[in-house]
Amino acid sequence: MISIKQTFYLDHNIKDVYEFVNDPVNEVSWVSSVKKVEQMVDDQLRLQYDFLGRKETFVMQISTEAFHLRNYKSVEGAFPMKGQQSFESIKDGKATKFDWYFEMDPRKYFGLIPLMIIKKATEKVMKKDGTNLNKLISQSMMSV
Repeated sequence: MISIKQTFYLDHNIKDVYEFVNDPVNEVSWVSSVKKVEQMVDDQLRLQYDFLGRKETFVMQISTEAFHLRNYKSVEGAFPMKGQQSFESIKDGKATKFDWYFEMDPRKYFGLIPLMIIKKATEKVMKKDGTNLNKLISQSMMSV
């Protein structure tokens, strides 16, 4: 089992951050391991991932509390995974604290790669994705 929690401080209000993260169209741009997203029924997304050279499709069940939480868990896929993204308004509403928790149990899916290496690679990708999120939200606001 691999569990990771990272925190990011974003220079955008909570509404803009929440709406960007929760829009399935944006998933491919800000989660670098996601290559394709398909909206399904009942708050489910079909996501095609490419991570550590392995391509896999997962169906994720999404639940939200507006401007506060986004939970997701796999209901189909090669191994179980789940996560939570929480949003907290900071700096008098001008910025957002974004906590991202992710958990997966890949078992032997990645072959002989040790879990510690998989965890380190996942942490690196999440850090890059979370850091890049600020820039992507700025760009999306300029294009509106």
